[in-house]
Amino acid sequence: MSWRRSREGWRLTWRNHEFERGSPVHLPEPTCGAMLTYYCPSCWSELREDLAECPNCGFDVAAYKQAPYEEKLLRAAFHPIPSIRAMAISILGRIGSAQAVPILERIVREEKQDIYVLLEAVQALARIEDPAGENMLLAATQHPFPVVQRRAKELVEWRRHRTG
Repeated sequence: MSWRRSREGWRLTWRNHEFERGSPVHLPEPTCGAMLTYYCPSCWSELREDLAECPNCGFDVAAYKQAPYEEKLLRAAFHPIPSIRAMAISILGRIGSAQAVPILERIVREEKQDIYVLLEAVQALARIEDPAGENMLLAATQHPFPVVQRRAKELVEWRRHRTG
């Protein structure tokens, strides 16, 4: 929103809509709901929101909606949209999910496309108290990507200082 001066006085503008001072403001309805895309949590094909079963792989989407939050996050670590993957990985690290360690190890070993997903996986491994995760964090200090190596080294030091 911004104020713009016109011949009639000051006017409030928001997304190309102009409003006079003191007049009631009626903003347009957001359209973001129409743009949501739903995916099967098993094969990641696009779905309609109302389907109970994935037509591509037969996954029971209705039962999945009742699954525990951690299970949903574990599946979301392979979501086709990288920002959603990174967010799920970050949350798994913050909740200390030991179940996530094998998934995070796989991501650190195999991810070649998205550096942010890789960095979130390394960060999550550092937060989770698990010997296998700690070993993978140490292995990440030799990762092919220098930025991952540096971050893994910082996190190894952080863990050492934190544990005394």
